[in-house]
Amino acid sequence: MWEETGGSVTLLCLTASSGVPLYCRSRGGSAKQQLPFSVIGSLNGVHMFGSNLDVLLTAACTENIRVVWKVFHNRCYWVWKN
Repeated sequence: MWEETGGSVTLLCLTASSGVPLYCRSRGGSAKQQLPFSVIGSLNGVHMFGSNLDVLLTAACTENIRVVWKVFHNRCYWVWKN
């Protein structure tokens, strides 16, 4: 997906209603480590806050990180590109 940039990609799946992590997969670069719990909690907080206000937020970007997410069958999937 983003392999041509040489960065790492992390796929994280958690329950959309409670934020319980179901699985985490990483590929490339220094992606051997799992995302810190504080990052997972912050992303879930943004998702839950937005959904409570009927806001559809599908992506967020900074200079060196891109986060994309989608809710599918009450599971929230995050793609974290570093």
